[in-house]
Amino acid sequence: MPSFLIHHLNTIVALAICALAWAKGGPSERAGAAVVAAAWIAALVAVSANMIGPSMMMGLDAVTAAAFLILAMRYSSLWLGLAMLLQAGELSLHAAFLAGDGSGNRDYIIRVNLVSTALLALLLGAVLFAWGKRAWVNRRARVATASAAQVTAPPA
Repeated sequence: MPSFLIHHLNTIVALAICALAWAKGGPSERAGAAVVAAAWIAALVAVSANMIGPSMMMGLDAVTAAAFLILAMRYSSLWLGLAMLLQAGELSLHAAFLAGDGSGNRDYIIRVNLVSTALLALLLGAVLFAWGKRAWVNRRARVATASAAQVTAPPA
């Protein structure tokens, strides 16, 4: 499969996960999706302008990690803390690549893409968990309301 096709497929999957997070997630998932989408779009713009390199990606990932840190403190969310740690791992990959001789370019790209995929999987898992939890709470509230209505209804 050509690399440009994989790149476009990754972009579509990332935007689909962010859209799902925006539609079905809670406040922390929406904020996290906004950070992921903004970082992804910024990287796409930089790639299309042919001005991206490991140092530029390192700066973008540092800003993304700081945004996840702020959101993790704001929402006290475990998944946002894990997202920040994933971004920290990606920062260390960039630093190791910049400090090395540049011979492991393919391995570097694969590892960075794996971390990005893990971040998207983490966002998807957080959205599915929040969506399921909200559905469970709503179902419990309906059952409680229905049983209270049966108890208070006068016998016929």
